Amino acid sequence: EPAQPVYPAANVLSGVTRPYRGTNLWRSDPKQPMPQWVELAWDRPVPVGRVQLTFPGHLLRDYRFYPPLYRDPECPRDYDVFVRSGGEWREVVRERDNCQCRKVHVLPEPVSADRLRVTVHAANGERAAGVFEIRVYAN
Repeated sequence: EPAQPVYPAANVLSGVTRPYRGTNLWRSDPKQPMPQWVELAWDRPVPVGRVQLTFPGHLLRDYRFYPPLYRDPECPRDYDVFVRSGGEWREVVRERDNCQCRKVHVLPEPVSADRLRVTVHAANGERAAGVFEIRVYAN
């Protein structure tokens, strides 16, 4: 007591994509309804051409012992990626029925943005979804 915040948004910037010396995971609040989001912000606009997301996956045991077509329950199933440019939010990625723990989204055209938001609408079974890492590249 009191409960400690072990899944803060800052964890997506740790550079570690698995539990190691901490959770290294942002987790949505299971007590709140979806959608929920995690956001990156920059002091000035940066070019966004590719967004790489790392989600919970096969970390608990040897992958050979998972059933066929296994989906990690905390892996975001349905999510969107938004960027803010010139004070306006715009959707650049709409992903549905995801089961992969690493997704790379290449935008058709790079955009200049001062914020990027990953909005999760549903996970693959849990009431909460997790994100280990968000990486943004110019191209």
